[in-house]
Amino acid sequence: MWQTLYKVNHIYIWKTFSSRLFLTFGYFFILCFGSCFLSEKYEFHRDSVNWTISENVSSGVSEKIEIPSVMAHAPSLAVLPDGRICAVWFGGSREGGKDVKIYGAIRQNGQWSQAVSIIDREHASCMLGRYIRKLGNPVLHYQDGCLHLYFVTVSFGGWSGSTISHVCLQDDLSPIPSTVGRLRLSPLFNLSHLVRCPANEISENRVGLPIYHECIKKYGLYVILSSSGHVKGISKIPAMEESLQPCLAILGNRSAVAGMRNAKHGKIMVARTDNAGFTWEKYMPLPIKNPDSSIAMLCLPDRKYLLVGNSEKGRSQLNMWLSEPNDLTRWRVVCSLENTSGADEYSYPFLQKDQKGNIHLIYTWNRRKIAYRQFAYDVVSGTFFKP
Repeated sequence: MWQTLYKVNHIYIWKTFSSRLFLTFGYFFILCFGSCFLSEKYEFHRDSVNWTISENVSSGVSEKIEIPSVMAHAPSLAVLPDGRICAVWFGGSREGGKDVKIYGAIRQNGQWSQAVSIIDREHASCMLGRYIRKLGNPVLHYQDGCLHLYFVTVSFGGWSGSTISHVCLQDDLSPIPSTVGRLRLSPLFNLSHLVRCPANEISENRVGLPIYHECIKKYGLYVILSSSGHVKGISKIPAMEESLQPCLAILGNRSAVAGMRNAKHGKIMVARTDNAGFTWEKYMPLPIKNPDSSIAMLCLPDRKYLLVGNSEKGRSQLNMWLSEPNDLTRWRVVCSLENTSGADEYSYPFLQKDQKGNIHLIYTWNRRKIAYRQFAYDVVSGTFFKP
């Protein structure tokens, strides 16, 4: 069983402050920077862990989801065992606004239900027992008969003051209050952690969740959670440069590649693990330009990587890339899913494979709608198609 070992090594607090000014400054320093440093002090121990992988790919369709708000962004989805598809996103008048809510809809028999409000900041404040100023990215994950919702909350400041909360949802997407709680990712202030990309099933009652830290230093983290949302382990995902929003492509029972956006040089940073996330090794960036925008990745049955993201043109173009088998250095553009000019935005893609191998894609469509597609992949010809 994976366990967490909390360590804070050789931290001494001098008691020689001569004035309240210095004491106040010391507390302020710890508040602002303590989470950044201490979040790297977590460790976990290994055990026999295998990732679950789908093997087959079949066909699908594409639709758009109407939204009840002015703006919609950062969608996520989960496929249920009965074939229903649940989608969530945050929406409101603007990103970070006080009226932002987490919305959801269910696709059944080829039709999307009317979008419903799942959580608003007042509801979140009541469930969590603390003031919530704004809501952010949601991520859905189905495992062990439960639909898990991980979402970003902020009590003060900007996104660097965020925390990640967890709640289980019922069949109608309404939250179960008894399951709500915050992820304890730092032994001090537990701040500046965000979620964006898909979780993965590690084993029974264990979930792997890629997250990222955004205060002062930007880097990815991989968290091992119990089915009830308790942190069992956490490891840092290194990269050649500061990176965020890691997305995992699962290669085998214990191997995965993490792709991350980078703000400085427009590159996609890469790290790899061969021991189920216990340790990560940084790789050279991908030869794909990226305008500091979130990506989605997964590994296909023929060991080729599928990547969806924005091109160097910006967020007005959303492309699909396909690599050579087991090769992160050679890629080709499969197609442009969206390609317009001006200030249009098609961004924040989210990919999932279901148990039958169907590939599901959801993304922000001009911040006015949520776009959903299904793709089929022919392993023999190495091509995608829509029925």
